[in-house]
Amino acid sequence: MIKVTMPKLGLTMKEGKIVKWHKREGDKVNKGEPLVEIETEKITSVVESPATGILNQIVVQDDSTVPVTETIAVIEEMEEVESDQGGSAQETAGVSPGEKIEREEAVAVERSPAKIRVSPLAQKIADKHAVDLLAIKGTGLGGTITKDDVQKLVDSREDGSPESVGPRILEIVEMNAPRRKTAEKLAQMHQETPHVTITMPVDATSVVEMRNDIKEAVEKKTGKKLTFTHIFAKAVSLALEEYREINARLAEDKIITIEDINLGIAVDVEKGLLVPVVKNSQGMNLIDIVVKISDLMEKARSGRLSLDDMTGGTFTISNLGVYDVDIFTPLLNPPECSILGIGKIFKRAWVVGDRIEARPIVTFSMTFDHRIIDGALAARFLQRVKGILEDPEDIARES
Repeated sequence: MIKVTMPKLGLTMKEGKIVKWHKREGDKVNKGEPLVEIETEKITSVVESPATGILNQIVVQDDSTVPVTETIAVIEEMEEVESDQGGSAQETAGVSPGEKIEREEAVAVERSPAKIRVSPLAQKIADKHAVDLLAIKGTGLGGTITKDDVQKLVDSREDGSPESVGPRILEIVEMNAPRRKTAEKLAQMHQETPHVTITMPVDATSVVEMRNDIKEAVEKKTGKKLTFTHIFAKAVSLALEEYREINARLAEDKIITIEDINLGIAVDVEKGLLVPVVKNSQGMNLIDIVVKISDLMEKARSGRLSLDDMTGGTFTISNLGVYDVDIFTPLLNPPECSILGIGKIFKRAWVVGDRIEARPIVTFSMTFDHRIIDGALAARFLQRVKGILEDPEDIARES
């Protein structure tokens, strides 16, 4: 027998949530094929089967959270299975249909509000329609709440009976671990951190021209499309090398300045916002940054980010220009002390000497922790980023 345990995917990981089993009890599994999808505070990852055999028992069901190293399933290796010539797959694995049902009921009981007995299907219907199971008397064996018990209450609501109160609910979705962790961090940040946001418009004429001049060469060299996010990331990295005080964090009463410049790049994915990190960007040229950011974004959108990809950030960039956003207030990503929000590049009236011209303009919004960074320092840093972009020779030179 091989025990499958909740893996420890990082030094700080204490527990994981079972998102979805890719196999059922009694199924044959091959070593290395996807077995179960798990979710941590940072990432969602697929755990592969450690052996070839029969999935004898699923100990922890979907939507359940358990500590690391706890057994979540048991696999009977193929050699053991083949030595037993009789019985079905379930019987071979040592699981009778009756035992499987009891396990499902036991899990459902464990998940219910007051340790009452409820069938898995009834629990699913109750979750979808926000039904309070404590208000239902089960008619099943031993007082188990059945799907018919729950559906009866749901139907009575729709009929307009006295049980119907408030607006109808379309869907109830439990927050996944990354979004829950983000919510906790943001709530804590708002309570503890005096954050300030300053904005600054930037003439993007030279940046647009530079990108048009080098984008084909960059794509030919890297196989990746050159975006403005890549260029902005390089500009920020150059500015942080000059303004190290921005690349800092607070630890109790100490300000810690970080030597490595690790840029977090906010990425919108199906399950929410992820911030993969470009490590040591101070040693990268534009080509390096194009490749690294592109690879991280691809991994984020395909759910393949590792815990290392998501940790260690010192400064975050959030570009909402693709969504036609002009100006916004980005929220800090603790323990980082600053974040840069980037809006859409669009043409507007701009004074050049004594003339008014239509020029491509982008607005930067920088939010910072005022306990660490003063407004004047933040403004000077933002001015430096602006200066690099309005005269991007240093960026173009490295392409």
